[in-house]
Amino acid sequence: MKNKSLGSYFCHCLLALTGIIGLLFLQKTNIYHEVVVVQDQVDETGQISRKAILLTQSKINLSEIRYFTINYVTTAQNLPTKHLVYKDGLLYLEDVDLKNLQSFVSTVELYGAKTSLFKYLFASLE
Repeated sequence: MKNKSLGSYFCHCLLALTGIIGLLFLQKTNIYHEVVVVQDQVDETGQISRKAILLTQSKINLSEIRYFTINYVTTAQNLPTKHLVYKDGLLYLEDVDLKNLQSFVSTVELYGAKTSLFKYLFASLE
């Protein structure tokens, strides 16, 4: 009877250990939900230019972002990161259809590169 319970205990420990190790190599994707602010400016000639600025809640590393999604009022659009530009400490959207964007209604979801949980935990220690 003792050998059977010892074998069962060993099997449970081995299963738990492989589960924990497996979780460390699980892939994780960072997703940032940001709000768009649309700024209208009038030139000397009377032309109206629009700029879309992302209000971020935390610092975002642009080299980590693979693509992003703009959620308009009625539709959504996936775009590559070449449309995201840092200027003057702000994150701007460039070469994007700004007609359908509304301030504080339209949102942007930034999708980061997949990293393993082990690398994520190791990077957070630094």
